[in-house]
Amino acid sequence: MTSLEEPFEATAELARYHLRSAVTHLLERLPVQGRAARDRIFEDIKSEYFPTDSELAIKYFQKSPLARARLALIKDIIVGLTISLLTENLPEDERARQFSAIDAISNMYPEQTREILNEKLSTHTTKKIGQTEDYNNRTIFVFKKLQTKEYLSSHLLP
Repeated sequence: MTSLEEPFEATAELARYHLRSAVTHLLERLPVQGRAARDRIFEDIKSEYFPTDSELAIKYFQKSPLARARLALIKDIIVGLTISLLTENLPEDERARQFSAIDAISNMYPEQTREILNEKLSTHTTKKIGQTEDYNNRTIFVFKKLQTKEYLSSHLLP
């Protein structure tokens, strides 16, 4: 508004510029997914229809919120799945789905996954290492399966 009595009337050029800016900045780019998609991804992984083959899981994730995920979402999924594998006694089929999901994510985002496993999980695992032999064996199995040799050598193995 230019004044209280008189509403603002934009020129055609200004209106076109605003429409162009809206398309360029809002509609032209794919949305980036954040933490709001986390619950949906975990529900999908827990579903019995989620693939246990990592190649199929990659195809699935490429059409999911993980296709353009923020680092926070990748971190939440990787840490959540890994802690679940370390601490919960899961049925074999659910365990296979979780390994498939982690493997697929690590193929989609290799650098981020390596950094997350090496940095963020060290505090969780080193606090619990040595408490029970079952936890130690499970930890070594999980990280060998995830092929994080540098993590194993630097944090778990003497």
